[in-house]
Parts: sequence; C-alpha cells; structure tokens
Amino acid sequence: MEGFHRKTPEEILLSISKLHRGSLKIYIGAVSGSGKTYHMLREGHTLKQQGIDVVICAVSTLQRPETVEQLGDLERVPSLHWMKDGIEQKDLNVDALLARNPEVVLVDGLAHLNRSDARFRSRLDDIKYLLAHNISVITTVNVYELEEAMTMAHKLTGIEVSSFVPSDTLELADEVRLIDVTPETLLNRLEEGHLKGNKDSALFKRGNLGVLRELALRLVAEDVNGSLEAHREKMGFIGPSGATERILVSTQYHWNGSIYVRRGQQIAKRLNGDLLVVVLRKFKNELSKEASAFRRSIIKLVDKVNGKFEELPFKNRRCIAAALVDYAIAHHVTRIVIGHSKQTKWQAIWQGSIVNELLKRSKNIDVFLVADVLRRKGSAFCLPICSR
Repeated sequence: MEGFHRKTPEEILLSISKLHRGSLKIYIGAVSGSGKTYHMLREGHTLKQQGIDVVICAVSTLQRPETVEQLGDLERVPSLHWMKDGIEQKDLNVDALLARNPEVVLVDGLAHLNRSDARFRSRLDDIKYLLAHNISVITTVNVYELEEAMTMAHKLTGIEVSSFVPSDTLELADEVRLIDVTPETLLNRLEEGHLKGNKDSALFKRGNLGVLRELALRLVAEDVNGSLEAHREKMGFIGPSGATERILVSTQYHWNGSIYVRRGQQIAKRLNGDLLVVVLRKFKNELSKEASAFRRSIIKLVDKVNGKFEELPFKNRRCIAAALVDYAIAHHVTRIVIGHSKQTKWQAIWQGSIVNELLKRSKNIDVFLVADVLRRKGSAFCLPICSR
C-alpha cells in the first residue's frame, strides 16, 4: 500500500483537473472477435447494478450471439449512420450524448474515422470532447490499430489499416485492459460460427493470430513496466520492476569475449529483453594491438545484435562486482551474464570471488555463468545461478 506523502504542485494541479474530467478505459485485443466488446458490455451491466448511469452508443455486436446477449437492458443513444464503400458506418452522436449527460458511455472502435462533415475528425477526438465534459468513456481497440504496433503488424502479417490511433493514446487512459485469447480459442470460435460479420479472414490464420497476440502482450507489458518503474522510483525502491527483461553481459577484450555476447543475446532474444554489454578496463593503460582488434569485433557484434555497448572504469579485481551491480541497478537489469572463473578454491579465498560478491550485493537479479570449455570440448554452455 502506498504511504502518505506531501503532494507536489504538479500532482495538486493534476488532481484538480481530474475533478472536472471523465475517466477513460481501453480494452485491447489481438483481433476482432477476441471478446473486447463482450467484456465492455459486461462491465457496463456491473456499473449499472452499482447505480451508475451507463449508456451505449456506436456499439457493434456484429450479430454475435454472446455479444448480443450482453446488450441486455443497457440504454442506447442512437448513433449517426452513414455509408462508406458500401459498408455502414456509425459515428458517435456527441450532441445527443451531451444532452443525455450520462456518467459512463460505452463505445466500440477507438480507431474509427468520422464522416467528412462531422464536428471532429475521429472517434478519439469525440471521446476527448466527452471526457472534457466530465463524461467517462469505456472503449475498445485492436492492437494493430495502435501506432506503436501498426508497423510491426504490417511487416509480420501484411495487414493494412485505414485508420489508427496515435502512440500517446494509451497514456491518456486511466486504465488499459488486455483481453488475451489464444489462437486456438479464436479458431474454434470461428469454426463454430460465433464470429459472424468478420471481414478480415486473412487475419484468422494461426500464425497471424499468434503474432498479433504476442504484439498485444508485449505492448501492454512495456506500458506496465514504465508505470511500475515510475512508481518504484517514486516510492524509493531500487532494482528492476521485473515486467520486462534487461540482460547485462560483462565481457573482456579476449578471444572468448564474443561467446559471452552471443550467450547474452540468446537469453535476450528468448525473453524479448534488451541487451547491454559492458567491458571493465583501465583507461590509463593503452590497449594492445590484439586487444584493439577484439574491441572492434565486439563492438561490431553488439551493434549487429541490437545491443548497447559501454566501457566502464575499474581499479582492481575486488571492485568488479560492485561496479557491475551499481551499473545493473542504475539500468534496471534483471540478469547478468559473466564468464566462469578459472580461479582455484584457494585463489578465490585469497583474491576474492566475483560471483560470490555479485550474489551478496545483487537483489532480484539472476546471474548466469558461461563455462569456458571451448578448447576442450568444442562448445560452451551457460549455467544459471538464481539470486532472486
């Protein structure tokens, strides 16, 4: 639970502005038929049972039995109908909604574009206008209609959209909820005839559905991670939030340095995380010709795998663990990849063990040791040591 604290002037102004502004909730789904409208209408009934004045406008059921059933006795404010390319369109009747002045409006299709002579160009603009008049809105959108995911969705599935919402739209929302449905469930619904009115048959291929589902999950995870990190920073917590992965690789200008980078890149790819690569070196000492060549090759490799490369100063061996942990905390790292030490037991006692120091100092960070057996067996493997 969040503790008491004195509000900043900015927080006070935000609180005052919210008193005269409605709230916005957005349901996100992979595709049409994932259940966004169904859950929105069900929430409408829940709000109505709590005594809240709820109406619907421009809600499209597409004659799907489960969705039609959820309409129930919710009051409908007639939408404005018009035709585009032989297909009926529905615009929000903003004037009628302002005259009715409900507490909450349920509306479909956040990415919808209005008719040419409408007061506002898009449904998003209509919703902003309603919010400014202290009317709350619950709406729906497909992930490929969000600007952040639109380009990637087109690249991976070939889908093209005629309208989309800008990248800052989710920041306007007071709440974002993802309706996550597996491709198998959607295909079963389609086969059983529950997804009537669907015009995007190309989307309903197992591969495309899987891609769009993953895009939706990643998009929401990134949004959650940003909010969590802001909250943790505000509350004075240190370390990563855990919502997204950041992999830190500690390597050297040595013949096996690229092995560590490759292992880190494999982990980052599997976990859809960011890759950070650091080298600790004494800047007062010039690199040898061989070390300079290794440096160039490592920088080239890191750039190739879309990682971030950085050199950190270090004084002596006993400072390595502290430097890595400080860097990991500052960059919200979740996993550290380092090479396996060749020290003997007595050397570790006398000189200090980097791994033991990492485990003592780190919190909520996993440590992976890359065992260097390339010369003996022709391969290398990665041994995870959990410190969470």
